[in-house]
Amino acid sequence: MSAPDGYDIIGDIHGQAGPLEALLHKLGYRERWGIWRYPDQGRKAIFVGDYIDRNKNARRVMDIVKRMEEHDEALAVMGNHEFNAVAYHTPDPDRPGEYLRPHSEKNRFQHRIFLEEMEESKAAHDEAIAWFRTLPMWLDLGEVRVIHASWVARHHAVVEREADPEAHLPENRFNDGGTDMQGRFWAGTMKDGGEPARQGTFYRLDPDLTLTAWRGGIWTTNGLAFSPDGRRMYFSDSNPAVRTIWACDYDTETGTPGEPAVFFDTRRVAGRPDGGTVDADGCYWQAGVSGWQVNRISPEGELLMSVDMPVEKPTKPMFGGRNLDILFVTSLRQGLDPERPQPEAGSLFAITGLGIRGVEQARFRG
Repeated sequence: MSAPDGYDIIGDIHGQAGPLEALLHKLGYRERWGIWRYPDQGRKAIFVGDYIDRNKNARRVMDIVKRMEEHDEALAVMGNHEFNAVAYHTPDPDRPGEYLRPHSEKNRFQHRIFLEEMEESKAAHDEAIAWFRTLPMWLDLGEVRVIHASWVARHHAVVEREADPEAHLPENRFNDGGTDMQGRFWAGTMKDGGEPARQGTFYRLDPDLTLTAWRGGIWTTNGLAFSPDGRRMYFSDSNPAVRTIWACDYDTETGTPGEPAVFFDTRRVAGRPDGGTVDADGCYWQAGVSGWQVNRISPEGELLMSVDMPVEKPTKPMFGGRNLDILFVTSLRQGLDPERPQPEAGSLFAITGLGIRGVEQARFRG
């Protein structure tokens, strides 16, 4: 979409759905198929937070804003009321039974109208909180900057540092990721393009959004998976000079891995280690990138099975289906052997009839 001719900045709606719709209409927007749009995409609305509290039509307000945002008819940032709602909803990891925003009489009174409206549907409440978490705290559009409160550059620098732990490595990107059985999110970074370098790091993101670096000096972070009981963690390095999978004990209470030990050297099979998962028997499944195979490895590190694939670069196996007995495998379509046609490269494959079930994966609990 091309840049709009101008922006209409709207803030502090506080559940006033009727006045919001009247304002949009006065500004020239028209509702069509449930979405407010400006004719010919000439302008775009920017909503500056505080969609909830004080009035009992917050669900309608959120529906209007969210639909416009999803269809590129508007931008939206987080207000302090949405921030407070997220904190009110999020358990405090340092104080069992408490929340990041205490459920005090004062806080509940300030938040009561939104809570009363959301009592009708827990699913709607959870969906609202999930949407609030996606909202940026500010927008810098070049010609215009938008924030709910005041624009203080040094404060933004602190937030950006926490949100991007490798801002000092602009050539790095995140690669593989997954959750442990307690809902913590793990992910690793790698250098993207150019000469490879050992500058990848594995990170753990806790439900309270605390980010912790664990292990650096990795060429290509990959293969994250956890045993069915959650007490063993797997990871790998896909670099051709390394191509090793490690395993380590895992403290489920703290999310702290122990000292890694080599679990499987993939020089024993055709492909390098890419994404991984585990099955209900505790076996580790490795996508053999560049090897045309997916491999099943016992908890003791014995190769039990190799499943041939019709593509050179399978990238990530994961069990799914109603009974978790279908092995889905993603694949790459770049950097293939030109001598071997692979029309299905880049496809998602479903492998059935294995007689093996996977493990239900935890969602991120933040």
